[in-house]
Amino acid sequence: MKTLSIREPGWRPFLGQVSLAGTRRPRRRLGDAATELTDDNFQQALNAQTAVVDFWSPSCMPCIRSKPIFDDIATNPPGNLFMGTVNADEATATVKKFGVESLPTQIYFVNGVEVNRNEGAFTRDQLLAAIGQLPGPQPPITAQPQPPDQVMAPTPPAAAPAPAAAPAPAAPAPAQSTPAPLPPPPPPNPAASIPSTTPPVQVPPGISPTVLVIGAASILAVGAGIFLLAKP
Repeated sequence: MKTLSIREPGWRPFLGQVSLAGTRRPRRRLGDAATELTDDNFQQALNAQTAVVDFWSPSCMPCIRSKPIFDDIATNPPGNLFMGTVNADEATATVKKFGVESLPTQIYFVNGVEVNRNEGAFTRDQLLAAIGQLPGPQPPITAQPQPPDQVMAPTPPAAAPAPAAAPAPAAPAPAQSTPAPLPPPPPPNPAASIPSTTPPVQVPPGISPTVLVIGAASILAVGAGIFLLAKP
């Protein structure tokens, strides 16, 4: 008689299988063991600050050897680490999304972003060493109070600007001294304005002025002698 698997069509529970069929292993929570992730709830790993997810398969012998190590560390995960497992035979959409091609594969996330990936079987020390490379949670930054002697004194308010001084009145311009009137010009000389009718004496060329003076004096002397002799 052929025994049908629970996944094969036509399987019907009987006797002890009734309790097996009606019992479902509950999802384990963080701190109890690795959380079983599916296509529907894989977002839990991405919402955690740090997370490591193990992709495995029941038909993979290296996975069968490594998964107990992963589950054992997940019972007491270091820090606030989220640890989950994905059955690659069931969560096919998640396997395709992250490009998982070999099993087992561990993917490490920080704030929903993949930061590391290891493929193949692993030992406890190898898994802990890879987890130790993840950044831990950062404590909140709080303001440090300053000692009393270092408290800075409040800055005094800035003084109001002084009103601008009114411009001084302009000094009156000094009085300019009136220049003394100039004396009237002398009347014109009528004789100077009348042109002379006496024709200029033409000096013959070749006679020096001395000869002319002597000649003129001689003529005047002769004229004066004649005038005296002619006088009664």
